[in-house]
Order: sequence, then C-alpha cells, then structure tokens
Amino acid sequence: MDYEPLFDLSGRTVCLTPRLPLEFTIDFLLRLHADPEHWKKPITLYLGLNTDFQRPLRAVEALALCGIIASLRSPTNTVCIGLATGYEALVLAAGNERHLLPQSLVSVGENELELPNGNLGLNPSGSSYRIQAQEQIHSRIDDLFQHLKLSPDLWRKPQILSATQAVKFRLADKIVPQLNPPLPFYAPTKS
Repeated sequence: MDYEPLFDLSGRTVCLTPRLPLEFTIDFLLRLHADPEHWKKPITLYLGLNTDFQRPLRAVEALALCGIIASLRSPTNTVCIGLATGYEALVLAAGNERHLLPQSLVSVGENELELPNGNLGLNPSGSSYRIQAQEQIHSRIDDLFQHLKLSPDLWRKPQILSATQAVKFRLADKIVPQLNPPLPFYAPTKS
C-alpha cells in the first residue's frame, strides 16, 4: 500500500505535489503565517515529488509561491527530494534554506520556462491580452532571477543538474543526507 505525502500542520511541513491542489498549499502556507506565536519556527516545503509526470507547475503558480515565500515572516525552507523541473527549480531557489537529497536532480533551461499556449486563465477575446500577460510573466521571472541572484546564463541551454551542480549554481545551499523533518504521510492510497 502506498502513502500519499501531503502536509503536517504541527510539524509545519507541506509537500508540493500535483495530487494536492496548489490552492491548498498556498492556503496552508498562509495559515502557518497567520500564527504569530510560531513566526520564528521554520516552514518546510518539499518539492520534486512529481514522479509520475502529471501536470507540471505553471509560471503563474510558481510566481505566486515565490511571492508568498518572500512575504512570510517565518523562514521557509525548500527541500528537493526528487526531480525539480522548470518552475519548481525557481521555487526551490526561493527558499530561505534550500536543500537537496543526494539523488535529487534539477532540470533547467529555456524550454523548461516556456509559457503555456493557453490563455493563462485570463479568457480574453484578443491576443493582445495574451502578449501582455506573457510580457508581465517574463518580466516577473527576470526580477525573480535578479532577486535570487541566479544567472540567466544557467537557463540558456537545457540541462539536468545533479545535486552537487545545483549547489554550485546556487539553486540550493547544501545537500542533506536525510530529511529533517521527515515527510508527512496523510493517508494510504490504493495501489
């Protein structure tokens, strides 16, 4: 029987996984932030759990998460436990303390940061809205690169970085041998 990792309110941990709606993750982070008694206690956000290659994180979602992480009073630590692709790599880099397990991989490159072909949720009737939205997202991503002190050159060519390389390129601070706190397991799922 498999277990679905989700969240642990008392342990202040949450997993960014396609099976847990992003709105829930954001709500969970904001609830932890709303408790002034615990502002000094860190929040841990696990990512890289997308092992079955479901829908990847979208640009707008990643920018929202990065903005929330930057605004939280509690230190927010990010931990990659598997493969962080595209926008997940930016969320990893946005943490206060950024960790990787030794076997973790980070996929970067311009093709990883492509914008979707859809309407970005704006549902406008003309293409000028889409162009404006894309320009705003690209501008926000450029600002995020600058804020996180990431080199745009890192994203010029597609590459998969090992944990050691991700630390070298400052996407993470260090490699940890094990998870602390451990992954929260919510409920068994049927196999």
